[in-house]
Amino acid sequence: MEILFHDHTAPVYTDLARMTKQTAVAMESVVPDTKDDIGRILSVRPALYLKSRELQGSRAAVGAEAAVCVLYVNEDENAVASFTVRQDLVFEFELPAAADDSCLLQCRLGTGGVQARLLNTRKLGIELEASCTVALSAKTELPVSQEPEECSSVTLHLLEEETKARLLTSVCEKAVSFSEQFGFDGEPAEPEELVYMEKELIVAERQIIADRLLVKGEVRLTVDYLGGGRNDLHRKMLSLPFSQLIDLGEEAVEQAAIRVEWTSGHAELVETIEGKKMLNVDLRALLQLRGTAEKTVRCVTDAYCNAMPCVCRSESMILPSVPDESVVRLSGEDGAELPEDFQSVLAAYLTPGRCSAEKGTVLAELLCLTGDNRLSVVRRTVAMSGEAEENFEVNACRVTEFSAEPEGERIRIAVAAEVLGGRDGRTAIERVCAVNLDESAAFDSSASPSLTAVWAETETVWELAKLYRSSPEAIRACNEDLSVNPVFIPKSK
Repeated sequence: MEILFHDHTAPVYTDLARMTKQTAVAMESVVPDTKDDIGRILSVRPALYLKSRELQGSRAAVGAEAAVCVLYVNEDENAVASFTVRQDLVFEFELPAAADDSCLLQCRLGTGGVQARLLNTRKLGIELEASCTVALSAKTELPVSQEPEECSSVTLHLLEEETKARLLTSVCEKAVSFSEQFGFDGEPAEPEELVYMEKELIVAERQIIADRLLVKGEVRLTVDYLGGGRNDLHRKMLSLPFSQLIDLGEEAVEQAAIRVEWTSGHAELVETIEGKKMLNVDLRALLQLRGTAEKTVRCVTDAYCNAMPCVCRSESMILPSVPDESVVRLSGEDGAELPEDFQSVLAAYLTPGRCSAEKGTVLAELLCLTGDNRLSVVRRTVAMSGEAEENFEVNACRVTEFSAEPEGERIRIAVAAEVLGGRDGRTAIERVCAVNLDESAAFDSSASPSLTAVWAETETVWELAKLYRSSPEAIRACNEDLSVNPVFIPKSK
């Protein structure tokens, strides 16, 4: 006779696949007609914007736009200018057979090294390392407890074990936009040309209200512009507060991780009726959320019957537990020679490279002003290290601290960064899915004593009950202290 186990399930999301693809992007561009010829390239600043995501049968395609801002000095070394080179690219992924149109695709874009070379004074080539990581999630029913089929003729004794796991209960996203106009009152110079704008969305507060998530924070902007002269570079720090209420769906959510992908970042200088310069900023981003809740999963790991021999049939179940997001801190120092006749550092551009839980790199580009009012650039790749964590999966990396201090003929560069991520939370559980009872070899219960005294050593109560055809409940009821021998074991059904 075979007795099957039925599952009680709860809706969760499972990651069917997590894949990363890297590609080298080759770009060429001519200098716009309104700009001077290129004498020296000072800096190239890359950015990737998410444009599209498509599930196409067994394939996924993520469309992006690479935008590289080029800052340079003209041939006469008396003026600085900039322009942006743009190019579309597509990342394609082969999906597992279980993927279908109901799956949800989330992605993370990243840039690595970028190099620019002059082909002539009006043309340059750019090589950019770009990466895309996709997570393909599907809504499934996860078994959280088991129940055997009803069988009035026999009594099954079951050993249940509980595992607490943080499960993915919501996968959703929301498009957001930020538009604002900023003035330059109180600045040392009025802007004449916008050079570069760096943006970062900082989440300061998350509050779950029923089935919604209230997110508060700010968008931090770093704006570099030319003003007061064709070689004068200035920097202005700006911020935009934001607050969003996001629908998480019907399932319970206790925590929510947020990933930001920019879809556009436009800024331009405009002139008001009074003749003042203003900065118009229009930003758009996609907030990708993964909500989790802690649940208890109960599995039957063993079973026996006191009436007849019992053989358990087991199966392995993967519990897709989501690890709590944690932060690993990296830091490092390096140095470089100062440019001749060094005066000051005007701006620092920092680009994180590949980072893990134990090491990483940051490319530091220091834009320096020399005594003859010329610009020079110091480039240094700073190696960072931190405490290693096993099986740590990186979600994002951001620079948190930076300093560049002249010391004699050299400049000391110090960098600190935060790596966000978590350990792989998947757990394999062996559980009983059915039992086979041998009715032809039923036990003679009359031959068993009603009470047996045994000398227990390392055996558990479950092992004693199974061996002497009793039950854990009956043994506990018959003994005040199970740590004292002998242990009395009553006969049980």
